[in-house]
Amino acid sequence: MPRLRSGLPLALLLGLTAFADGPGTTAPLRAEVEARLAAGGLGARKTQALTAMSADLADDASLADEADSARRSANRVRRRFRRDATLRDLVGGSADGIAAAADAERAALGPALPGLAEPEAALLRDGFADVARLLGRAAAERSAAARLPYLARACQRLDAARAASGAVPVPGDAPRPDFSLRDVNLSSDSYRRRVSPRTRLGTVSAWYFGHST
Repeated sequence: MPRLRSGLPLALLLGLTAFADGPGTTAPLRAEVEARLAAGGLGARKTQALTAMSADLADDASLADEADSARRSANRVRRRFRRDATLRDLVGGSADGIAAAADAERAALGPALPGLAEPEAALLRDGFADVARLLGRAAAERSAAARLPYLARACQRLDAARAASGAVPVPGDAPRPDFSLRDVNLSSDSYRRRVSPRTRLGTVSAWYFGHST
């Protein structure tokens, strides 16, 4: 089984994946959560909440996963860190970016619609309508905790419509398909954690897969 290695000089490059950047990725939120866990000195309940957030955010393998983990994190921040402006702002930034990424992916799928036959075209049109409705509901909410359930459903609906219709996003500035694997590089600062291109947003990174026997 191929194993992922990150944080090393470029060797065999099989692909370089670019993603839309912006304030709404969950990477800044996860970095803050892990920094607080490393610093320690928290009460048992806050430590438990942050540990659960870290586990959720580490397993984001797609935009829908990212939205769902951000939704759970928002609920934990609301319950345990109500007065923590930093965490609230980071959760809000995640919600903003997820909404923008979902809208960008919907736009990238749009040009595929004329080339689809029925019923695949109808499946994609229905998916677009549902996603637009859910994004609109999310935009009408004031708090990230209230917005993220709609955003998570929008991302899930977008994934379902894309899979059912067989539509392929048109290359451009839209987010590319994501993946997440466990880092097995002993010298990496993310050793044993799940990593994906989304964890490196805003930086240049190269990803390659090595196998040895």
